[in-house]
Amino acid sequence: MIHRRRHPTILILSTLLLATAAAVEGAGPDSRSGSTDAAIAARVKQAYERARALEATPVERAGGPARDAALAGSWRVTVSSPDGTQFQALHTYNADGTFTETSNLLAGLGEGPAHGAWRGGGGVYLLTFELFAFEDGRPAGIVQVRNVVEVVGRDHLLGWSTADLLEPDGNLRREHFTATFEGTRIQALRSPDVPR
Repeated sequence: MIHRRRHPTILILSTLLLATAAAVEGAGPDSRSGSTDAAIAARVKQAYERARALEATPVERAGGPARDAALAGSWRVTVSSPDGTQFQALHTYNADGTFTETSNLLAGLGEGPAHGAWRGGGGVYLLTFELFAFEDGRPAGIVQVRNVVEVVGRDHLLGWSTADLLEPDGNLRREHFTATFEGTRIQALRSPDVPR
């Protein structure tokens, strides 16, 4: 069974993103003011607009991923679907614009690890990745996930995703699932004490 969930509307995604952004900023949903909601909504809208501009810009003119390396590194990510279910993932954004993901969904053998590419700058990025899907131990197709990612501060990111499923018979199922995600950068810790 493919566990990533489908939902048809972007409105719920935006609502989840607002709540996630507020949590990153340290404000719970009950403590946000109307002006804070408006500011977050404006930021979401701006991120969408910048992502749309990126889509229309050839890679060579956009400068590629090396233009802004704020996203490069590995991140511990929580992915949330509109129905409230969550899973954990590890994202790695390489400086050359490639991407890999693994998640705890692999324990159910419903999908393989993901590979993809990212580009962007100024804190907003486009990310596309693909993974093999399985059902009852047999190939169920390829999931292609399109994302907009925003780096918030130095060590947090927010994102929202829409995915399509290319079934083995060639049938394309649009918006197979949607989700939002929040991540924290994985830091290099100090070296362990040398054994004596």
